[in-house]
Amino acid sequence: MGARAIVTNELLSWADMVFVMEEKDQRALTEGFTATMFGRRIIVLDIPDRYDFMDEELILMLKTTVAPYLEEPMGR
Repeated sequence: MGARAIVTNELLSWADMVFVMEEKDQRALTEGFTATMFGRRIIVLDIPDRYDFMDEELILMLKTTVAPYLEEPMGR
């Protein structure tokens, strides 16, 4: 399906954590934005990127999978 937003150095530069759906997405970020991704935490959600935009099942999975990371104390 693919993302609706195009990833740029500017978007990535403010992030402490970056969430991706699959390992191939992680590889693309680390290869395409090597300097920008240095020191940033990439979390692979292991959710197949096969859902339509705003799919209710996907939204529920994302909320459930991402929530524990957002509750972590900073600096982990």
